[in-house]
Amino acid sequence: MSNIIRKTEPDEILNYLEDTSNYRYGTAKEVIFPTNEKDVIEILVDYANKNIPLTISGAGTGTVAGRIPTDGGILATDNLNNILKIDKLNKIVVVQPGVRIETLLNELQNYNLFHAVYPTEKLSFIGGNVSTNASGEYSFKYGSIRKYIRRINVVLSTGQVLKIKRGDNIANSEGIINFDNF
Repeated sequence: MSNIIRKTEPDEILNYLEDTSNYRYGTAKEVIFPTNEKDVIEILVDYANKNIPLTISGAGTGTVAGRIPTDGGILATDNLNNILKIDKLNKIVVVQPGVRIETLLNELQNYNLFHAVYPTEKLSFIGGNVSTNASGEYSFKYGSIRKYIRRINVVLSTGQVLKIKRGDNIANSEGIINFDNF
């Protein structure tokens, strides 16, 4: 593998075995910190080939123990924290999943832009917000985050990257994905 950071000491992993749910029965052998999509692909393929469970970990602000593994490894999105593009004219932001909401809000202010999905937990990661269809204190007026997503990249354990645009129908009536479209 490349220069991906791995932590294996119990005291280094402990933080990733909890969230705000107070569930305390997690266990893992390592926490891995990718910094880009290539790293994510490498980690997912490696774990899949070895048939080892891998849990994706966000900021730990969730309340349902979704990031807490019971075996295997943890892919921490902490270092996938770059705002890749802000297009003020078209009001488009491209981010990695580990960007904190607080960071995004502060950066958008520099462009006189506003993130309509204003979650109450500002330390959460945008990836967690997307995966849970988060909303916030302005949701009555603006709705949840789902309607603001124009495209999402999904990395599969095969190493394939699905670049799914809003409105694309990627599966047939039986729920089978047509990989010829990617």
